[in-house]
Amino acid sequence: MHLMLFVSTAMAGGAAGDPPDYNAIGFHLLNFVLLVSLLTFLLRSKVRDALANRALKVKGDIDESNQRRKEAQQRFEDLESRLDGFENELEAMKTEAVAKAEADHKAMLGRAEEDGNRIAESAKRSIRDETERARQALRREVAELSVDLAREKLSETVTSDDQSRLAGDFIAEVQGTNGASNG
Repeated sequence: MHLMLFVSTAMAGGAAGDPPDYNAIGFHLLNFVLLVSLLTFLLRSKVRDALANRALKVKGDIDESNQRRKEAQQRFEDLESRLDGFENELEAMKTEAVAKAEADHKAMLGRAEEDGNRIAESAKRSIRDETERARQALRREVAELSVDLAREKLSETVTSDDQSRLAGDFIAEVQGTNGASNG
């Protein structure tokens, strides 16, 4: 306001060095006061409404900001609790995996031992069967060799007279058996 008075004074004075025209200054001041008063009177309700609306909008923005901050805080707490839950769940999963791995290891060892026992039993059976087959083969071979050896011995020791006598004894015995059964 003082600036306007100085500017008005400088303009009202006219030429340099002339005294200021106080009537012109007063007239400009009166115009200014009237203009401000008229604007205040006319725009008072609109300015008041605009300021009230602005205050309501700022209050609403503050309330909305507070609400969003509370929601964000709640989401943060929820996420933090879920994270703690995930950490606990992860630890439980690790523990469960270790326990399952140990159980699987024991089960595999048990199955391997059972398989080993079955293989050993099967091998024993195979050995026993092969041994029995080998014994039977040896017995057959011994019997065949014994028969061959006996045949050789008999052929060397039995003469044609012995053969004729043995054949006659055999025929007589067979006839005696047949005659007894017919008679």
